[in-house]
Amino acid sequence: MRIPWIVLFILLLGPVAEARIETCAYDSLGLKRTPALEQFRKFLDSDHVGLANETAGSYVILDLFSDHMTIAFYTSGLFDLVPIKREGPVQFCDVDGALEMRGLERVQKIRIVDGKLVIDEGGPKKTFVKGEMPAPLARLHHYQGRAVAADPRGSAPHP
Repeated sequence: MRIPWIVLFILLLGPVAEARIETCAYDSLGLKRTPALEQFRKFLDSDHVGLANETAGSYVILDLFSDHMTIAFYTSGLFDLVPIKREGPVQFCDVDGALEMRGLERVQKIRIVDGKLVIDEGGPKKTFVKGEMPAPLARLHHYQGRAVAADPRGSAPHP
């Protein structure tokens, strides 16, 4: 008994994925396009936002402009001796009601939990709170920005 080619094709094709509804914001105005994006915009509450992770080992700056958005990611390398900075364009997308951050060659799920930005599965390295750059990280990067936290040891934030 021969199986018709169309049946074979359907069996090999497998189940067809459902269409995803995706709305992306490429600029600050785009953050008003869906309720999820609007909620994220309210969390940011500014056009220049700094976020430190709970370990104080990484810092993110989001700049929102009328024609684009950028992200700058600061961290340290091996033994906190090597400054690592990556920056570039970023966009935020509402995919079926869940938020994604797309930038720096990554796509990461994000959500707001208790006033914190949680990336992917969360944890101390992937949970960020709004605030100033931790002083040790600022010294390592020679960061002269407007958001530098006081060093808990009492020394100045810059050498």
